[in-house]
Amino acid sequence: MIVIFAEKPDMGSKIAAALDAIHLNQGVDITFSQLETNNTLQRKAVAQRSRDLYHKITYQNEECYVIWGVGHLCSLKQAAEYDPAYKNWSKIPVPFIPKGYEIKAEKSSLKLYLNAKDFFQRADLIINATDDDREGELIFHYVYQLSETKTPFKRVILDEQTEKGFQKAFLPQNLIDAKDVRNIAMAGCARANVDALYGWNLTKDFTLKFAPYKTVYPVGRVQTAALNILVEKEREILNFKPQDYFVLNGCFTTKQGESYDGTHESKKFDTKSEAWLIFQKVNGNKGSVASVVTKDSYKDVPLLYDLLTLQGDANSLYGFSASKTQQIVQSLYDKGYSSYPRTDSRYLNNGMEKSIEAALEMLGRVPKYAGLVSGATRKVGGSRFFDSGKVTSHYAIVPTGADILKGKGMSADEEKIFELIAYSIIRMVYDPAVISKTEICTSVCGENFYTKGQSVKSKGWLAVGKVVMKEKLIPYITKGEAVDGTYRIDVKQTKPPKRYTEKTMLVAMQNAGSRFIKDIQLKKVMKDLEVQGIGRSSSRASVIERIIQVGYVERTKGILKPTALGMHIIDILPVDDIKSVDMTAKMEAKLNGIAKGTYNFDQFMKEVEEQITIWSKQIQAINFLKPSTNTSVKTTKFTCPSCGKSLKEFKWGYGCDGYKDGCRFSISKNIGGRVLRPSEIEDLLKHGETKKLDGFYSAKTKKNYSAKLVLKQENGRYEVKFSFH
Repeated sequence: MIVIFAEKPDMGSKIAAALDAIHLNQGVDITFSQLETNNTLQRKAVAQRSRDLYHKITYQNEECYVIWGVGHLCSLKQAAEYDPAYKNWSKIPVPFIPKGYEIKAEKSSLKLYLNAKDFFQRADLIINATDDDREGELIFHYVYQLSETKTPFKRVILDEQTEKGFQKAFLPQNLIDAKDVRNIAMAGCARANVDALYGWNLTKDFTLKFAPYKTVYPVGRVQTAALNILVEKEREILNFKPQDYFVLNGCFTTKQGESYDGTHESKKFDTKSEAWLIFQKVNGNKGSVASVVTKDSYKDVPLLYDLLTLQGDANSLYGFSASKTQQIVQSLYDKGYSSYPRTDSRYLNNGMEKSIEAALEMLGRVPKYAGLVSGATRKVGGSRFFDSGKVTSHYAIVPTGADILKGKGMSADEEKIFELIAYSIIRMVYDPAVISKTEICTSVCGENFYTKGQSVKSKGWLAVGKVVMKEKLIPYITKGEAVDGTYRIDVKQTKPPKRYTEKTMLVAMQNAGSRFIKDIQLKKVMKDLEVQGIGRSSSRASVIERIIQVGYVERTKGILKPTALGMHIIDILPVDDIKSVDMTAKMEAKLNGIAKGTYNFDQFMKEVEEQITIWSKQIQAINFLKPSTNTSVKTTKFTCPSCGKSLKEFKWGYGCDGYKDGCRFSISKNIGGRVLRPSEIEDLLKHGETKKLDGFYSAKTKKNYSAKLVLKQENGRYEVKFSFH
């Protein structure tokens, strides 16, 4: 008996229908096309699979059962599952590193796990059909390990969810041996172990040390480094001091009455007096065209989409968050319209030319794309797009060729994303664009003014889709021609750095290796291991969503800005390595090395456990009143409401001078994502409450709100509470 294990129920049904058919108990067989288009039969298939938890089919002339999970059926145990006493975080050892990383079946999906266990143990062969990536391997590995299965297994690689795509992938010669994916599974285990260690130790230690009562300060391997990138950018903006500079411009007019602007070759002057000297020299004088240089340049057809570039364009064009785009393109993949979405590659394998031709033929039957497809100026092919050596585990995101005029249809947002993907392959059969660039040098009394302009000489691929070229047209003019000139000095200011959008943040995370890491050797290691920055293409969007969710970052009109709480977290986190892009990138490089078989799993875990031990002890060793070695301590006029001793001010807030005698009273400067002013702290301590304050932020509702702060004593301990009365 063969057992095929899919990641989700829908995938299981598609596999069964593609390889054979879904056999309903009433004697009706559902084909793949019927499953995709017939709603009545779809409902019947769902009802039967929900009851049976399997589809029985014939595969390669053998009895076969297709079963499924719902994502992760198993996970690592939580600290409290090792010892119930650990429900109280203060009881968890420092550090907490279990002898073995024990896994458990998730209660919410226990029925599916037990079903998988039963089939796994009775099977002669198992085919793993989860997503072909680190997480997909981990999903299968955990079930296989916890069920103590010894049955041999193989892995299927699914690039597209079409009937032909499934049938080709499941050909015996295309299945991958278990030994060839073991390293990827071990990399998944290592990732899960590390993230658990961060939670069991760093989040716990940091929260107990610095967070207000009943508040958690999450610390994550990637999320803390990502937050640090945003905070560093915000510091640059806050510390930026605009400076005036001066630009000397000329407006020149030809004999034909056509005008063009030019800028003095110095581009900018630090003082007005410098600009004024040249202004006086040229003012009232005519100019002469010293040179006209025109060059044609070719703008190549863009490469195809990987997940990052698709997320970036969707953010720029439609304002879609990275997470939303990922969900949409996953839906298009699930419906069979586009290829596997979580890819880092922008190339196709050699030999895929016929697949692209078939996809273009399908698009040519769609009115929206027909004219563009028929206007093609070249054939499919060429090393710019087809290069197996540049394809990672999955090729670029392209249409599969499944007929979009039939099938399940698309939502409005899905149509927008599919359109981008469709345009990307239509451009493949267009010529490069030809851009004409012109530079004019106008000389006035020995001073040169430069003018640059460009125009599209031949559109080529620019005729396809949403591409906007900003043209700056300038008049036709010849060398030696005399022109009239008027001149002016413009006062301008230097501008602060721009905050990250989701698009630029995704790029910053991907390019962290080149942008933020100064260690030359580490850069080389990352390049050799094909690691790009921090996180993975499939996880970066969720990292951004996570730091927004916990209130560390706010997203306004697509701009990402750390909240006061996010700034506070980075300020008080006492161990620089935890927030270091270098450290996160090193871990990612080693995880990639484990997946490739070039780095040892046990060695990696030994290093991480030792590092977590050091970090935990460093956090524990921080004096409660000195959360950062850079913190300056100030004496205040405030007294502690608990013991009457004086309060001292620190970078993070206020703490009691009687801490050595056991007094633990403190007030953070940041409460509810809002930094309190000294006058507000004074009201709270002297009068027990503040006036109604604006600017608090709810991570749950993602909205700002107003409230009073009230100092209350409960169970002998003072706490700051919100009051909405």
